[in-house]
Amino acid sequence: MQNHVSQNKQAKVEIYLTLAEFFKFPTEDFYQDVMNGTVDQLLVEMAKEANYTKPTVQLKGRFPNFSEMKQTYMRCFMGVIKPYAPPIESVYKVWTTDPTAGLSIAKSKGYLFGDAALHIRHLFEQFHLEIPDDYAKMPDHLTLLLEFLAFLIKETSEEHVNQFVADHLDWLEDFKQELLKVNDSSFYIDVTDIIISFINNEKRP
Repeated sequence: MQNHVSQNKQAKVEIYLTLAEFFKFPTEDFYQDVMNGTVDQLLVEMAKEANYTKPTVQLKGRFPNFSEMKQTYMRCFMGVIKPYAPPIESVYKVWTTDPTAGLSIAKSKGYLFGDAALHIRHLFEQFHLEIPDDYAKMPDHLTLLLEFLAFLIKETSEEHVNQFVADHLDWLEDFKQELLKVNDSSFYIDVTDIIISFINNEKRP
């Protein structure tokens, strides 16, 4: 039984570390792993081991070349032209719930480094983890959230995992709705749907 639990946790760790890669700027190695089906196979195998619902979409072969994947990433996430959908938690939540905040943006959405980002920075400090320099101004970027979720699954309790999911992965449907407004975003919409499905599996009692 203990070995099964360990394999279950390791499968979840592999899943979330793999999914985190989609929201980093594409590399040619990762492009090849996605396009040749290696990532699809891993997600299906690990989903079974994790007792998650198996993904129903395939990600392989969706781009004709590496350049197209990079262009799609930039169009979806980097704001080269509007509309775009930054994969950053603060953007989709009220900037702060602090009733004493006097800034005009306090109760607005669409801004970086809100309450969510500050809480993530606190959690990283609590567990003696460092936020990479590239994410210093956006510690609540989806890449870091998924990597941190993998860390919590591996190193902490189910209670910690459930609390983190409730606190910091409750905005993915809003993110998906913004992605739907971006031209030719179906690849990343499918990736987001996979994440949402796995997160919903994680919420099961």
